Amino acid sequence: MKKPARGRIALGGAIVAVKSDGMDSRFRVHSAWLEVLPAGKTPVHLRLEGTTSSLTLELPLIPAWRLSAEMHERAIGFGDATEPTRSSRRAKKKPER
Repeated sequence: MKKPARGRIALGGAIVAVKSDGMDSRFRVHSAWLEVLPAGKTPVHLRLEGTTSSLTLELPLIPAWRLSAEMHERAIGFGDATEPTRSSRRAKKKPER
């Protein structure tokens, strides 16, 4: 898979855990990128790259959209309760000249 010129996302050392019958493997992910192909059964490819290994998820378009929408909805729900609004933040004093 060719690396895209743009669209690389730094993940700050996320961990990927792969578990299967008798196998339990992990690696640290430094970056990810998303590729959407024009055709095929699995046109959405999410590639997670570490220093010595990588993992590519190949997803059908509709399930990828649903997964993205679900993640977005959950992130909005988490952010509402914890993020301060602009009016509740302390106003920074501007330095006098």
